Amino acid sequence: MVQKEPVLLWTWLAELFRRAGIPPPARRVSRASAYTAGAACELAWTLGRRAGEPPMTRFLALQLSASHSYDIGALERELGYKERVSTAEATERLVTLLRGA
Repeated sequence: MVQKEPVLLWTWLAELFRRAGIPPPARRVSRASAYTAGAACELAWTLGRRAGEPPMTRFLALQLSASHSYDIGALERELGYKERVSTAEATERLVTLLRGA
């Protein structure tokens, strides 16, 4: 079974930002441009011997350019897993955290 409530990433993020009182991104960047920016940041971090992760990476560009859902069928069959928190409830909890409550 696939995740019970697949999330369309940017639709979900826009709603999350709206509810948390955070302005959503106003512009879009192509996957290729984001990937190139990620590569440039990684290179700058490496050459500059900066600590930590750069603010953009190639991996992050690829993750943010696609929606994701997960097949939890084996988890349900083999371990008896049941989702304890719905996507809606998890979103409510996150909005509360973002609002600083």
